[in-house]
Amino acid sequence: MEHRRNKGLLIVVYVGVGSTHKDDSRERDDRRGIFIYSADSHCEGDRIDWGQQQKVLENSPFNTLVILDTCSSGSAFRQATHEGPGSLEFLIACGFSGETPAGLHSFSAVLCSTLEDMAAASFTISGLYERLLRNTTLYETLFYARLPNDGPEIKLQAMTAKVPWTDRSLIVHVQS
Repeated sequence: MEHRRNKGLLIVVYVGVGSTHKDDSRERDDRRGIFIYSADSHCEGDRIDWGQQQKVLENSPFNTLVILDTCSSGSAFRQATHEGPGSLEFLIACGFSGETPAGLHSFSAVLCSTLEDMAAASFTISGLYERLLRNTTLYETLFYARLPNDGPEIKLQAMTAKVPWTDRSLIVHVQS
């Protein structure tokens, strides 16, 4: 596939707690956008400044797909630029001030179900996005973007396992 020309495909998925700087009482540079927290932190304590992580992804030599299922996840794309040779595509659960509930109707649950339905054929991320919009009633409107706009689209297809993972005799337990 076309990912081999660009040295590969990098897929980054985060599902959890997100907050914009406006939701946080600590002062920050307005350009930073979203902060990602551990799922049990309730936006306190350790956090990841997504803006710093995104700079690395924007300069990646790989075609890169970023899937974010957090509240305020649209903030991640708001400041996005693209400097690398590959495409950078975002599939984001909601806008920069949106909320994403957990459970059966969450973005992640709907995404997994849709991926299972589409597994028989190859598809682009924009095609996946269109299918998600057509076939679901999510709590928030999801977003899709590709940088550069005229860059090659990332195309996915199901992989077949070389070894059947259901054969329990092949599982090796390592003890320290």
